[in-house]
Amino acid sequence: MGTGTRGRSAGVILAGVGVVVALALGAGLLLTGGTPLPSADEAAQQYSGLDAYNATYTVTFDEPGETRTVRVRNTVSPDSGELRSEALAPPSRAGNLRVYNGSVAWLYNATRDTVTRVTQAEPQVVPRQRAVVRSVVAAANGEDPSSRVSPLPVVPGSEGGSAVENATGELEASYEGTATVAGRETHVISLTPAANATTSITEQTLWLDAEYFVPLRVNATLVFEGNRTVISQEATEVSFEPDLPPGVCEFDPPAGGDPERTTAAVTTYESRADLATATAFPVPDPAVPGRFELSRAQLTVRPDRAAAVLRYTSGVNVISVVAGNGTEFDTATGEPVRIGNRTGRFDVSGQVGRVVWTCGNYEYAVAGTVPRETLTEVARSVADSADACIPATASDPAPMPAMDTAATAGTAST
Repeated sequence: MGTGTRGRSAGVILAGVGVVVALALGAGLLLTGGTPLPSADEAAQQYSGLDAYNATYTVTFDEPGETRTVRVRNTVSPDSGELRSEALAPPSRAGNLRVYNGSVAWLYNATRDTVTRVTQAEPQVVPRQRAVVRSVVAAANGEDPSSRVSPLPVVPGSEGGSAVENATGELEASYEGTATVAGRETHVISLTPAANATTSITEQTLWLDAEYFVPLRVNATLVFEGNRTVISQEATEVSFEPDLPPGVCEFDPPAGGDPERTTAAVTTYESRADLATATAFPVPDPAVPGRFELSRAQLTVRPDRAAAVLRYTSGVNVISVVAGNGTEFDTATGEPVRIGNRTGRFDVSGQVGRVVWTCGNYEYAVAGTVPRETLTEVARSVADSADACIPATASDPAPMPAMDTAATAGTAST
């Protein structure tokens, strides 16, 4: 197929995510004739039918005042949802591991020699990438004018650590033909904001492997609150259907190592009410703009902290509300902002703004890709909501849900 536009789909809501794959080795974009773009269902089936692939990625984040480069080696099984990701660089992250195996994840910090075992209801990362693949191809084909997927790093486990991973936008997609990336034929799809869309994404281009639809290159530019971020990621090595050693998606400590171990439980609930029933501390009831809908109600329990997370999406923006005991966020920096009878802090990291404040033994955060005024209004509604905040003079510690009950109470979502 030659260059040009296959189809445009206005109002397609896609994950405008910064963490994706990458610049072909020394090659520019050369559009050529090649394999026709199949339907979205065919693309999703090809991706899902892939037993496994290995890939090494280089990711560059060019943010205001800072440029960061991360290299990771990933083994992914789209069929089973398993993932192993090892950080190769920079030195401060080298050796860090993320291993997802069914309903359990291990997060290993090589510098600190600590490992956290996280239980969850089902695999999350790989199925979400599958949804992105289908949505992008559907948009390029003009098949589905209202696709919706949750924001996520398109390359799993990249440890980008940047708030831009949460950026989302209402985008139009156009098919630009085929090109060669890292020795593989790819389908090139460009994404641009739809007319009148409110989005931090100004442009994004994806190169999807023509056989398996794994992203092999992505460039993205995002602008939020005047901050411009450019993200590029390169697949320097990729192999499909490799012979994997036994236990590759199981965690074993490094030879001679005995990391400090902790356990966390992550449970997703059908509604805020179910989440509130499952935990001992008050769960906020925020007032969000009418176009936003609850997309996730989640409880995370660690030995040192429990936190409730409410995530709202409108298709063009995301608002997350976090309430927990203990300390997780930086409340000493940023611009002062009044939240009820408290003084919070507002700051911007990449493409996400965040308001953080404390109340007694509780810590609250409202973050998202919406303007500061909207985040502040939501934060004030949290402070005003019934039982959302204990008195500042309270001497009793914030209650900690028990590990064996808090993570299983309520109606867990599939």
